[in-house]
Amino acid sequence: MNDRREFLSSSVSLATLATIAGSVYSDGSKAEMTSTSTSPASKEESGADAEIRRGFVDVSFGQVHYRYAGQGPTIVLLHASPGSSKQLEALIRRLAENFRVLSPDTPGNGDSSPLPLANPDIEAYSRGILEFLDAMQVERAAFYGSHTGACIGSELALLAPHRVSRLIQDGVAIFTEAEREELIATYAHPFEPNLSGTHELVLRAKRGHQRGTSEPLTFQAGPDR
Repeated sequence: MNDRREFLSSSVSLATLATIAGSVYSDGSKAEMTSTSTSPASKEESGADAEIRRGFVDVSFGQVHYRYAGQGPTIVLLHASPGSSKQLEALIRRLAENFRVLSPDTPGNGDSSPLPLANPDIEAYSRGILEFLDAMQVERAAFYGSHTGACIGSELALLAPHRVSRLIQDGVAIFTEAEREELIATYAHPFEPNLSGTHELVLRAKRGHQRGTSEPLTFQAGPDR
């Protein structure tokens, strides 16, 4: 899709997120967001102390691993990348008080199978998440995305707006082409790790140089062994 909309980024606290997502109760969309799935996720328990369970579902590119908890209207949490849904466990527990929370590992992250593409883009990842929704029999849900997850959530809203009742974005970034090229060239410096950990000194120095700051380089190195 060449026509892209710009979305404003926002940083939200857990309490604010719960309040925003909780608006699904006030507009009558609870029924629309409740899945009729008979998958293992139907065993979820509600409450802040509910155990976070884990599962896998089959998709065209392999399997998607996900965490889930709670009961009620469905909200899908999309993590930042690289990473996994484990990053969002605190938020899963908080929202499980009022919601059925599903948090998949993005394709190629965590325990989810990678997409069969050399260089997948955000649209490809979003279509992978759509396959996850289909496998879980979720027709419509609220979405929260963090960083990369926020970008995927934005794309989902464009690809399948009827599937997205709410979209909460946390830390989404919009770059110009020049900014993107600079990040790709300088974000991850190649390095040769060693057991003493001195490679961290070099990486920290480079990061400080990029930001125009100087990080303290205190480190007690031991011999390689």
